Amino acid sequence: MRLSEEGRCIRTVIGIDATSSMSRVIAQVLQNIKTCLTRTCVMLDESKIESGFEIQLAVYRNYGSGAELLFQSSPFSNNAADLITFLSSVEASGGQGREAIEVLYNHIVNVESNVDQLIVIGDAPGNAMSNIISNRRPEKEATYWSNTKYSKMLDPDQLIQSLVVRRIPVHSFFISNGTNTVRNYFKQVSTQTQGQCS
Repeated sequence: MRLSEEGRCIRTVIGIDATSSMSRVIAQVLQNIKTCLTRTCVMLDESKIESGFEIQLAVYRNYGSGAELLFQSSPFSNNAADLITFLSSVEASGGQGREAIEVLYNHIVNVESNVDQLIVIGDAPGNAMSNIISNRRPEKEATYWSNTKYSKMLDPDQLIQSLVVRRIPVHSFFISNGTNTVRNYFKQVSTQTQGQCS
């Protein structure tokens, strides 16, 4: 994981799969993140470190959740209370097998600037292009998606390549579903981006 360099703020995005398959563990994941954020902020306060890191929390689901719930994020902050407020509003819902992690990658590559690292927590691999096409059901919902910020289909492979080019490591924490598919997906993305996978 990247740590603060003297006088430089390290910006980390933590992306969480918030689909129904995560409902059994999402409360635990969210509580662990809350605990870590609170402890980190207390340690930094005690050490009189006022800057050095900012965290943005984000959740992703899949296209069946609709544009409003597909991707949600907090602002960047180093205040645990602000981040916990966002986390408290998260509820697990939706999902279609593989998940729309490409919206998280797109957020890092095309929306935010100066992101130093991405931490992902999930229990399903990301969509392939064929999944995106079928999950968006273009024959039924073409007009729906064309009126959202997701009107253009996102190419997961291109977005991962953009993370590589921008040297943004993806650190993955996967929750096993009993198959190697999840582990293999996150390990591959972490390896490609010079991140770590646990």
